[in-house]
Amino acid sequence: MSAYENGHEFTPTTLTINGNYTANDGLLVMHTVLGDDNSVTDKLIVKGDTSGSTRVMVNNAGGLGADTLEGIKIVEVDGLSEGVFSKEGRIVAGPYDYNVVKSDNQNWFLT
Repeated sequence: MSAYENGHEFTPTTLTINGNYTANDGLLVMHTVLGDDNSVTDKLIVKGDTSGSTRVMVNNAGGLGADTLEGIKIVEVDGLSEGVFSKEGRIVAGPYDYNVVKSDNQNWFLT
């Protein structure tokens, strides 16, 4: 699925880690069409466990903002989700100010 960012086609990227992910205050930069739960977004998939802390910077890829129910999934964890992903800077589209939150005790979403 693709979207348009500043008149250019935006195709999301998925980074898959086939093992554990350990962070030490790392920075993850992502692009997301900020909108509802079905928004097009870059994604991190970890096939193992997570630990440590990661700051998440999200660049809006042309979204106007919208309400979310569950949120826009940006990090999917298949193992133990003990890492912390926190917002780096504001994530804003229109009147919506998104946060990075852990939901379902496993994955991380923009809400």
